[in-house]
Amino acid sequence: MTASTEQFWFTRRAGQVRGPYQGGEISRYILLGRLREADEISPDRHHWRQLGDHPELIPEVIREADSEAGRRRLAAARAEADERDTAGRNPRRLDPPCIERRNGQRRAVMSLMHPQAGAVRRPLATAALMFGLTGLALLLV
Repeated sequence: MTASTEQFWFTRRAGQVRGPYQGGEISRYILLGRLREADEISPDRHHWRQLGDHPELIPEVIREADSEAGRRRLAAARAEADERDTAGRNPRRLDPPCIERRNGQRRAVMSLMHPQAGAVRRPLATAALMFGLTGLALLLV
């Protein structure tokens, strides 16, 4: 690690200052597309420079993304660095948990959730939402 990746940085875009972030976090944000080379960074909030002026903060996988193999490595690095829940991107994770039960000589896969469990939860969630919205409306009036 270089001194730039170990120190803390502030970021600025359209006049809005955020931070401080460690240099490694800055590199991760670049990798995920949350920061761009045109964004400004500063170690002290007084002397601002464009992010592109600090090539040591730009991940190597981005600099090597000019080939097909490089683009695949970049996509894999982005997926690994992304901390968000991937349940929406992987529909298999949304399935309810299942168990296998023996019934004689055959096996049947059964859901751990009751078939009507989803139908019961929806009205409760809707009622809670309506109650919350009614309370919010009363506060605003």
